[in-house]
This record gives sequence, structure tokens and C-alpha cells, in this order.
Amino acid sequence: MIYSEQQLLALVETGDVVQESEIETLFNKLRPVSAKLMIGSWIPGPYVETGHPGVQELKEAGWDGKTFYSEDHVAPVMSKNRDGTRAMNEKFGLAVLRPMEFRGVLSVAMIYDNLPIIDHFRYVTDDIIFGIMDTKMFPKENGMLYFSLKRSTM
Repeated sequence: MIYSEQQLLALVETGDVVQESEIETLFNKLRPVSAKLMIGSWIPGPYVETGHPGVQELKEAGWDGKTFYSEDHVAPVMSKNRDGTRAMNEKFGLAVLRPMEFRGVLSVAMIYDNLPIIDHFRYVTDDIIFGIMDTKMFPKENGMLYFSLKRSTM
């Protein structure tokens, strides 16, 4: 693991509110990730608390990560049902994975089929991915929504 990856993990794992500029600087230093590595089920890592309202929306939706079945079939928002089972949240539809340049780095991005959302991913470890949600669904002054994903062992 390189130094910026270690810094990012340490910062996020505190659970403290952090400045978006601090997270942005570290995110921009992360390495790209391939679509092949993303295939499988991923659960949320610690929430990145920058004050972005999307974090609360994810919590209210019972966000339980993402499932990447293939490059062309992604369940972008998995939620926990009341009985504890995990299912695709139909409100958010499906998505695809595609290579995309973002902030000068060519990495994989997840593009929602029916919503104006692109999630850009960067590599931390084989089992931890860091993401940033680029969307028009929130006012620009809210900044970007940063999140982490951990590979599910289930």
C-alpha cells in the first residue's frame, strides 16, 4: 500500500468530519482500478463524513453496497431489507462499468442507466475501493460525495 492509500484509510476510519479538500487531495493520488477487480459484491466501508447530504440519503435507503455482476450488469445500490436480506434497490435501477478519465486518471467508472450519476473508482487494496459520486442530483455547492467499499466475503 502506498502512503496516500494509508493516509486515506486512516482519515476515513476515524469517523470524524473531514474537509472535502483533504479527501480530494488523497483521492487524486490513488491508483486506477480495473473493471475485472470490481466484479463481485461490495459492502460499504466507513462513511466519508464531509457534510454531503447524500450520506444521509444512503443511510435512509439502507445502503448496503453495490454488486458488480459484469461490466454490463451492475446493481449500483444494494439495500438491506427488514428481514436482513440484501437486495437491489429498484429506485436506483441498473448501471454499467466503463473506463473513463477523471481528474487525469483513466480508471473504471460506474454509469447509472437512468439517473445522472457517475461513480468514479480508485484502488486502495484488492479488497478496498474508494469512490466519488459525480451527479447533478445535488447542488454544486454540496461538493462531491466520497465513499469507500469493501469486498464482501459472503
